[in-house]
Amino acid sequence: MIAIDRLRAMALNAIEAYHAEVCGGGEPVYPSWADDMLGVCQLAERNMNAKSPQPALEVLPQNHEPVKSWF
Repeated sequence: MIAIDRLRAMALNAIEAYHAEVCGGGEPVYPSWADDMLGVCQLAERNMNAKSPQPALEVLPQNHEPVKSWF
């Protein structure tokens, strides 16, 4: 399992735990970091398959300042 798979699994587990707690009658806070992590994993996989890396601007939420980072 590569690092991207481990990060994706961790994010999906957090989302699954959130839904399980909601179904159980709880009122948990949604793990928004998990959505960010899934976006980063998707970008990283795309860049691994691309000839030249793409900037990560497209995965940042609109309320963030644009930051160029390369994977």
